[in-house]
Amino acid sequence: MNRLLKFWFLVAGLSSLFCGGAGAIDIQFDYTYDTSGFFSDPDRKTVLEKAGEAWEAALTGASTPAIPLGTGGNTWTLAFNRPDVAANLGDAKNLSIVNRPLAADTIVIYVGARTDVYGGYLGYAEYSYSWAGFPAWVNMINARNSSTNFDSFGGGIAFDSDADWHFDTDPTTKESFPGQYDFYSLALHEIGHLLGFNEGAAAFRRQALGGHFTGPTVVGVFGSAPPISASSGHWQSGLLFGGNPCVMSTPLSPNVRVDLNPIDKAVMPDLGYAASGSILVTITPPEAVTAGARWKIDGGADRTSGTTVNGLSIGNHTVSFKAIAGFASPPEQVVNVTAGVTPAIIAAYTQIPAPTITDEPDSAIVAAGDAVSFAVMADAGGAPLTYQWRKVTKNLTGAAAKTDTYPIPVVSTSHAGQYNVVVDSGGGKVTSPIPSANLGVVAAITGSSTVNQGATLTLTQAAAGPGITYQWKKGGVDLVDTVDKRISGSTKNRLIVKLMDSADEGDYSCAVSMPNHAGGTLSKAGPTLPVTVRLRPVLDPLAFGPWTVAGSVIDLITAQNAPTRFTVTGLPSGVVLNRTTGQLSGKPKIAKPAKLKIIASNLAGSSAPLLVDVVINALEDPTYGVFNGLIERGALNSGFGGTFTSTMTSSGTISGKLSLGRSVHAFRGVLESLPGPNATALITISRGKVLTPLTLEFTVDATTGHLTGTVTDGVSAPVNIGAWRNPWNSRSNPASGYAFSYTSLLRPPVSVLPLPADAPPQGNGYAVVKVTTSGAV
Repeated sequence: MNRLLKFWFLVAGLSSLFCGGAGAIDIQFDYTYDTSGFFSDPDRKTVLEKAGEAWEAALTGASTPAIPLGTGGNTWTLAFNRPDVAANLGDAKNLSIVNRPLAADTIVIYVGARTDVYGGYLGYAEYSYSWAGFPAWVNMINARNSSTNFDSFGGGIAFDSDADWHFDTDPTTKESFPGQYDFYSLALHEIGHLLGFNEGAAAFRRQALGGHFTGPTVVGVFGSAPPISASSGHWQSGLLFGGNPCVMSTPLSPNVRVDLNPIDKAVMPDLGYAASGSILVTITPPEAVTAGARWKIDGGADRTSGTTVNGLSIGNHTVSFKAIAGFASPPEQVVNVTAGVTPAIIAAYTQIPAPTITDEPDSAIVAAGDAVSFAVMADAGGAPLTYQWRKVTKNLTGAAAKTDTYPIPVVSTSHAGQYNVVVDSGGGKVTSPIPSANLGVVAAITGSSTVNQGATLTLTQAAAGPGITYQWKKGGVDLVDTVDKRISGSTKNRLIVKLMDSADEGDYSCAVSMPNHAGGTLSKAGPTLPVTVRLRPVLDPLAFGPWTVAGSVIDLITAQNAPTRFTVTGLPSGVVLNRTTGQLSGKPKIAKPAKLKIIASNLAGSSAPLLVDVVINALEDPTYGVFNGLIERGALNSGFGGTFTSTMTSSGTISGKLSLGRSVHAFRGVLESLPGPNATALITISRGKVLTPLTLEFTVDATTGHLTGTVTDGVSAPVNIGAWRNPWNSRSNPASGYAFSYTSLLRPPVSVLPLPADAPPQGNGYAVVKVTTSGAV
């Protein structure tokens, strides 16, 4: 926070008067009271002295009178608190400098630093003075602080030694210094207070009225009376002039550089420091004045042609000119103002011609996803041009819409339309082209690329643009609508082809055309879509059979045009169809002719049915019936042999039992009658979870009915089986000649006689065997 100034005044009589001559103001810094060594760093002194030089430049042409050495009862005293010694605001000053002569055009400022500047401020400037002596002496001192004039007495500035300062030895640079306070900016502020921007200066108080500073020089520069703070020792907080902050405003923030503003400088002439100058500006031509041409000085208020601004501080001032439509503004000028001279500036605005179009944008028709750009060439006698691209009458946005070329990097159908550009030279506008350039966009074809035979093909060409037309093609040849409307929409965006067949297959495309705004037609071929027709299946010629009961069926149904499903009705029992592959499998069970109806199908539909007659032969008579026999002795049956009984039906089914010693095993299976004439069987007989299964394999001789085969457990050697078909039947073929009971004598085999002496007694026996009319024993 910046410091406020307080002033104290002592009145006494004194005699004699001494006035100094005019000259350049010299601001001097006295480091006598820098006992803390704050300014022992040369860079810090450099920054402070740069601030003094900035004020010296602002006071060019000003002068202050001298204060001679007081003698003969004439004295004066400059008092302030030592910059290096703690003091409270309002305390009596702890430093008095008595009767120090002050040279003309010289201001001496005592500087130092301490840790407890009043109220925690960053810096504080102060002075008070007293005098005694004869009237002439008193009048001389009083004249330095009158209602119309202030001549600085000098004073002291205390800086906060604990603040985080930024010391920039080249204040013309503008670097960043986050978190730090700019020492140069604060030094300018505190020096300004000692130069009279304070409540103690009578000339300042007289012109600080109603919360504004009314000095004529300041008003002339600012354009009105700028506001001051409630305490009137500063500009209103945050005051800007020409867009820039003011040194004599508050507060000072970190990372901010504040330079002397023109209205900071303009206060000095209003305090009586310097003679002021004037500037007169005349604007030509009259048409520019009528159009609103204005000028301003140092960024202040707009002024009309022929206006003289008085009360300007001596030195350089910037004259700038308002931009107006239809005219090129004169360049900004820097004018040196001197006392007693009024520079007369003639500022010539140049009328700008309306632009002319030398090359118009072209129409275009492109594929979606491509890039396109519109470009215009225009001229207005070298004047700078601005551009505004439009879609019909709506302004386009983005930086590209403000240049001579408007690009569209990735085109979509939403970009289609009419484009133009408004070219503005400042002296007029022209729109190009008239009519607008057309943009057509051709996108994708939508629709199925595979169509079922007999179905309808519908293709849609996505496109957009002014006045676009369509022409569908197949294989590069134009399509035309047919009278029967099988083909329609050949010149529209949607093509319809009904009852599709193989002749309709091919590459479909659509040529899109659009009027060219400059005349003629623009065309663009759309993408190509290959279309195929999915045909209904056609069954291949088939000849099945003859089949045989219990014979494996391996016939395959085939068809053209990629069938995906087969159906067959009339299949005999035991024969099945794989609906996907058309493979027939299984074994017929009945010797009866079959009439098959076969159909193949796919997504396009079904084939014409195919009727096939199949002959099914019966099993040879000796291969089915009841079979009985014996199993030879072997390891499998522990040498006990075994029996075999089986019934084979005319449909080929098998059931039966076999004994291996004391164990009996039932079995079931199906005969295999192919390739014939003998029938075979291969049956696996389960023996539970512990024992391995048995494999029974046999053949039935179709001539004799003799069954031969083997049985094995896969471990022991196979044992042979022999059995015969029973030809007898109690009804149709009774065994009447053999149906008796038979007896026989049983004796030990001769091979075991004579018996050993210790052998158990041997005996004889008999057997009774009965044969039935069905041949059973």
